[in-house]
Amino acid sequence: LRAAESVLWAPAQAAMEKRVSELAERKRKQEALAKRERELRERAQRAAKNEMKWRAARWLPSAKAMLLPLFRHGRINKEQYKEILETVMSSQFDTTKTAKDLLAMKRVLDDLVAPFEPTTSEKLEMLERFKKEVISMT
Repeated sequence: LRAAESVLWAPAQAAMEKRVSELAERKRKQEALAKRERELRERAQRAAKNEMKWRAARWLPSAKAMLLPLFRHGRINKEQYKEILETVMSSQFDTTKTAKDLLAMKRVLDDLVAPFEPTTSEKLEMLERFKKEVISMT
């Protein structure tokens, strides 16, 4: 009787084992795919962070110099000053270390300080500082 049962159950058991192994393989592939996606996401985040660090090292002094007139005249406070600098450093302008990049950064800065309604003299001071930065690059 047991021999007959094993003959009857053998195909069903083999099919069940095959299905279990297929499910295990599918799960392994999904886990591998999730791991790869996580690694790619982490690599992209590290690259973006490194880019931001490089950009800050290169452009932060220029951005600070251009914002200084607004800060000095009390148009923006320390928190706003830091927030604007952080926004500028995280913005995506080309970073090939040229005067063209400095101009792109100035445009971003101008857009960010517009709500604070800088006076004409403050705008002129910012422009003078921008010119000094361009001259120092050449």
